[in-house]
Amino acid sequence: MKHLLKSFVAVAALSASIVTTQAVELTIATWLPPSHPMTAVAMPNLAKMMSDATNGSVTGVIKTGVGSPVRMIDFVQDGVVDIAYMFNGYNPGRFVGTKIIELPGYEGGAEAISVAYWNAHQKYLAKLNEHKGVKVIGLMVHGAGQLHVSDKISDLASLSGKKIRVGGGVMGAVAKELGIVGVKAPGPKVYEILASGVADGVMMPAGERKFLKVNEVTAQMLQTPGGFYRGAFSIIMSQEKYDSMSDAEKAGLDKIFGEQVSAMAGKAWQEGDGQGVALTKETGKPILSLSDADEADLDAVFASVTKTVYAELEAKGVPAAEAHAYIKAQIAAYK
Repeated sequence: MKHLLKSFVAVAALSASIVTTQAVELTIATWLPPSHPMTAVAMPNLAKMMSDATNGSVTGVIKTGVGSPVRMIDFVQDGVVDIAYMFNGYNPGRFVGTKIIELPGYEGGAEAISVAYWNAHQKYLAKLNEHKGVKVIGLMVHGAGQLHVSDKISDLASLSGKKIRVGGGVMGAVAKELGIVGVKAPGPKVYEILASGVADGVMMPAGERKFLKVNEVTAQMLQTPGGFYRGAFSIIMSQEKYDSMSDAEKAGLDKIFGEQVSAMAGKAWQEGDGQGVALTKETGKPILSLSDADEADLDAVFASVTKTVYAELEAKGVPAAEAHAYIKAQIAAYK
């Protein structure tokens, strides 16, 4: 009996060991093309970071074709996938606090601004609970959003009445102030609507000239320092999946979630923008800078949009001017 009991205990211990060391495989959804930095760089990097942080106990597999980019938060919350990234502007009315990072004029790369976004979220925005139902594991922005138009233009006034694709959030407000007719469409549909003439242009970062083939269907890029806006994204995880993990796994993931994931993802956007600018120059497409007079008019537009965003945040109890200044200081201090 003693021998049998010892054998039973040994087998039970071995079985428990096998169960606890079995890797947890997380599905990571991506909705941008295979060559895009989010699909080719950021999400694979995230999978590696999680594996390294947990000594291989948590792994990730990239999943494409899950569904509409607009529904990423639903897919995570419903358990269709474990992790995804989402563009906040696709959910109008839900993400108000995050508009503070979408404001035009931030001086710095997407990596620094993504880290500033994370820190500002922790300090000012998390209390709004706009990501209710999912766990936020990173926040990011793409590079400065610029204008890409099908026909060459020479000034800001030429944009009035143009049909321009906008994705929501601050870029929609800026477009409206400029007299632009907004065309709603998710990022992956941009090539199609430009090629078919449904839209005369698009607001997007420079990298999409390469990765969404915007360079093929536009005549030029119209740029302003700091961009017309910044696109705010959230990297989200199933709270239920996270809660089901062991304490050791959660401790490992917590070391990289937040600032590290945000910096990594922002850097991927930043490097992609460089490739988009290079392609534009290689193909001889002009990159137009505005005149001093147009920049002054644009500053007035930006001031008006900023005032509106401030009012929206203040209504929710966020000290908008303070948060805005905090973000700028965070960007300037980032190394």
